[in-house]
Amino acid sequence: MTPAIITCPHCATSLTTSASVSAGSRFRCPCCRAAFAVPGPDAPAPFGTRPLPSAAPDETAASGNGWMVLIGVVVLAVLLLAGAGGVLAWRVLAKPESPSVAATTARPQSPPAPDKPPENSVNNDPQKNPAPRPPPEPPWLPADKQGKVNAAIKRGVDYLKKMPSPEGTWSFDHATGMAALPGLTLLECGVPPEDESIQKAARYVRKSIPNLNTTYELGLAILFLDRLGDQADEPLIRTMALRLLVGQHSSGGWTYDCPVPSGKEEQNLLAILQTTRPRSALDLMVRDGGDGFDGLLSRRDGNGPSEPIHGSMNPLPTDDDVKRARRFYGGLSPGLQSIPALAPAIDDDDMPRGDNTDNSNTQFATLGLWAAGRHGVPMERALARLAQRFQVSQEPRGDWNYNFIYHPPDGEERPPMTGAGLLGLAVGHGVTADLKADDAPARGEDPQVEKGMKALAHSIRMMKEPGYLNGKMAGLYFLWSVERVGMLYGRRALDGKEWYPWGVDLLLPAQNGDGSWYTNGYYGSTPVADTSFALLFLKRANLAKDLSTKLEFLTPVKEK
Repeated sequence: MTPAIITCPHCATSLTTSASVSAGSRFRCPCCRAAFAVPGPDAPAPFGTRPLPSAAPDETAASGNGWMVLIGVVVLAVLLLAGAGGVLAWRVLAKPESPSVAATTARPQSPPAPDKPPENSVNNDPQKNPAPRPPPEPPWLPADKQGKVNAAIKRGVDYLKKMPSPEGTWSFDHATGMAALPGLTLLECGVPPEDESIQKAARYVRKSIPNLNTTYELGLAILFLDRLGDQADEPLIRTMALRLLVGQHSSGGWTYDCPVPSGKEEQNLLAILQTTRPRSALDLMVRDGGDGFDGLLSRRDGNGPSEPIHGSMNPLPTDDDVKRARRFYGGLSPGLQSIPALAPAIDDDDMPRGDNTDNSNTQFATLGLWAAGRHGVPMERALARLAQRFQVSQEPRGDWNYNFIYHPPDGEERPPMTGAGLLGLAVGHGVTADLKADDAPARGEDPQVEKGMKALAHSIRMMKEPGYLNGKMAGLYFLWSVERVGMLYGRRALDGKEWYPWGVDLLLPAQNGDGSWYTNGYYGSTPVADTSFALLFLKRANLAKDLSTKLEFLTPVKEK
């Protein structure tokens, strides 16, 4: 596909993209961050598009360029030799009486302001005409309050650094999770990976992985080791991610425990996942049609949904790959053969109407799998089924409940689960953004996301103190959910409510003298867990920063 130049109508920056461009295509300028639609072919410059020039210009253009270069050399020589007389020569050459020279050498009488390129600029040189920068983001808090937040973070970090046992965990109840969560929090708060408290936590987590099978702890351990950034942990991250994949139910969710496949099953499963990995968003969404696993393998002929996409990270499997995948699949137990990661998409009506999965375990599995995707784990089909779970189970008022499909008779709200639902919708967009073909239509606002945002904002307005919400305990688990959603979607306000100053006003007076927080506002609340959630909120940590970049829903362009 021939690359095209697009000129941003807001800042006049010239951009190039290999995507298919037609009237109505939507883009976001990486310079001024403004969104715009491509107008029709009759639009005046600089708002139209044109193909990039050929690497070998025609003779006429070359001749014209040669004359321009010659004239420039002559003028420069006159300037250097004649001194002040050269200035006069320049003015003579640039007079209207010499239109052929004036057309190539005239300059604006007054240079444009540095933050506003020339109105009809086509190919801005970033050194001569710097692209305008977006205005700096306003501070989240006044300077005096930010100072108080920084001091509170330091006290919280000091509390956590004093707490780990000699073994490396902060609690022997859910010991691996209580090593990974505070270890992750310290890293997010700027404590270096070489710090002894973090190294002790890492050693404990690594040592526990062979027998680790609880969903919460698998998700947290992946997040911690991913954030730690040690290349030697790659196989451990993949092992834990595969356990999460085999623990997913057909509803797209998780319960408390995940099976532990044998080493051989793990290797075979990874090979099968790599062979059947979707190669486009369309491939990911193709329904079963009764073909099951064979249907996934048959989508490899280069036609229809499986046609390769530009820059695809998922190459077409060979015949040997397919034969090996079939053999490995036949050797899996029936339970492993039926996991969503090895199954085609299903219709909404075929989603189970209830099971023992819950959205709390599910959101930790979601965060863990998204992080594992950075380490080569094929998690697209699993996350697509997860997104479908939250698409079909949103309540009419915009929130989600604890179970998959559960309508409490008293209308009880579960605010942290609304955060889980918005995370689920986000990964659905993130997966298809990675797999989207170049000519796929740009996406716009998601009404389910906006509905969920309103529900989350309603819960914020009802919450009067860190552990209380409308007569029900919500706690710092909820505040962490709010931070994650706000940062993930890049929103300082949810339905008009600024969530960060609100949360800071709740957290600062609730900190204990030893630097900890403890509100006992949810099942499993402890001082270590509460302190970790409070610090993640105050740091605006955003544990899925790479997902945030995929939620703009517009075709990407790059600066030329």
